[in-house]
Amino acid sequence: MKPEELEQAPVIPLEDLLILKLMTLRELDTIDTIALLLENPEQINIASYRRKVVTADLTQHINARIEAIAQLLKSGQASEVWKRYMGTDLSSREIGTALTALKKLVIPTEFICPTSNSPQKHVFKTDAPRIDNLGNLYAFCPIHTYTCYELAVPS
Repeated sequence: MKPEELEQAPVIPLEDLLILKLMTLRELDTIDTIALLLENPEQINIASYRRKVVTADLTQHINARIEAIAQLLKSGQASEVWKRYMGTDLSSREIGTALTALKKLVIPTEFICPTSNSPQKHVFKTDAPRIDNLGNLYAFCPIHTYTCYELAVPS
């Protein structure tokens, strides 16, 4: 392949690659996810990532995978697998960076109904948040059927 052909090769967006890697349970995909988070934490377009996860109805699955990877990092198991595949140790700084980046990828599922400045409000959890045309997350309160944009835990 000529160098000019390489410049024209299609490249998958980082957000799409992260979603694909997070969808599986394979060790190598877990290591790839950690590597992507370590190399590109500032380059992840969170709004684009959220839109794609929510639109594909993958919120529960992806959030569960993020939690599983976080537990592997916290327990030290990810470091063992990392060493087996990468041949180097995963430093405590790298573990912290990966955990911080993973936290940003969690899709919020708790909302306040109707809003925090209303006299009566409650927090509810949804398995299927939605996203509007501006990229804002929202959900329908199952009790009042209000459209709620306010997250119970700001992201």
